[in-house]
Amino acid sequence: MARIASFSLRSHDVPLSLGTNFDPSLVEGAAKLGVSELYGRLTYDAVGGGRASYLALAPGRRKLAEHVKHVQSFGMSFNYLLNAACLDNREFTRRGQMKIRELLEWIESVGIHHVTVTIPYLLEIIKKHNPNLHVKASAFSEIDSVRKAKFWEDLGADAITLSPLSFNRNLAGIREAATIVKVPLQVIVNNNCLFSCPNFPYHGNVFAHASQSGHKLRGFVLDYCTISCRLRRFLDPTEIMSGDWIRPEDLGFYEKLGVSWFKIVNRNAPTKILLQRAEAYSKRHFEGNLLILLEHVLDSLQATGVKQRISARNWLRLAAIFFRPMSAHISQVKKISKDAMLGPAGAYLDNSKLEGFIEGFLDKSCKATSCTQCGYCAAWAKKALQVDEAYRRSVLDKYNDIKDMLVSGSAYGVKSDKGEGR
Repeated sequence: MARIASFSLRSHDVPLSLGTNFDPSLVEGAAKLGVSELYGRLTYDAVGGGRASYLALAPGRRKLAEHVKHVQSFGMSFNYLLNAACLDNREFTRRGQMKIRELLEWIESVGIHHVTVTIPYLLEIIKKHNPNLHVKASAFSEIDSVRKAKFWEDLGADAITLSPLSFNRNLAGIREAATIVKVPLQVIVNNNCLFSCPNFPYHGNVFAHASQSGHKLRGFVLDYCTISCRLRRFLDPTEIMSGDWIRPEDLGFYEKLGVSWFKIVNRNAPTKILLQRAEAYSKRHFEGNLLILLEHVLDSLQATGVKQRISARNWLRLAAIFFRPMSAHISQVKKISKDAMLGPAGAYLDNSKLEGFIEGFLDKSCKATSCTQCGYCAAWAKKALQVDEAYRRSVLDKYNDIKDMLVSGSAYGVKSDKGEGR
């Protein structure tokens, strides 16, 4: 493979897309940092999204419409997420079609001009009935090749989010995609999934059904995928190093290759965390533990001392979501909700020691080799990653226990072959 020339940072700004938690103070702060777009959605709707409802509580339609106007008053756009990976086949029913059409009409009626979708069929529905909406293809679409990117462009997508699992470390692939595809390309900068994570398609489906109105899950889900992936990181901390994150200092590489948008997650984080992430990527500089910028919200709270405030209305929503005596063993759910989101609070990825890390991917094909044979990320982990071994062993035990509850069925009150459960 021909080596790509080294890149220097460019001085002009590239659009940033930031998740909104619907805090009015986030809007002004984001505008000051040069954010171009805030994205979000209702807690439930007919389509669903990329987060379970209990992870992304939002105001109702009236308040969301007010938030959209507030966002637009600061010169930013609002992108409504229709990024469910599965519509439960409701899209093939008369009632499902009517619900989708009604939602799209409401979106336009409140002045929203941008949406993000995962399903090609939904893109075609929008282009047929709501052609004025600007449609961005979601990361959940798993656009992991130039061919797929071209497919979405030909279908009518106005912008494309490249699969972070496949493209974030595939710099030659991004360059080729930008050559072939003419619509703007977006990458997610702080997703922090496992490299080529096999759970990714399933995870998208799990979250889709846990955010759809009228679905029997009602926003409830025990997140096997997150538990499984984080367990793997604590079994082998090198997995943290080989994730799909991008340093703020390295945006210039992607910019030079043809990336037009950088997306920052996660929309259920507190305002202080969201603005901290936006500032780092806006200024293209961050000092300290890079993991604070990544998608480990509760870990970020532990690291910074921020306390998440939840309104009384949302406490009632959470209670309704989690009170599921016929679906799960409540005492086990309580344990999972307490321990399941523990992450690398005991790990420190020194951003100052990562200068030059991205350059190793200029002529490397991660998909064509194994991490064991390559050893590149493992070598950098020895240089830049510190893990508290006592903490790692403690959390590893918790994760093993939680995963066992999910696999054995005891989390749902189902007796296993060993006689566990209620």
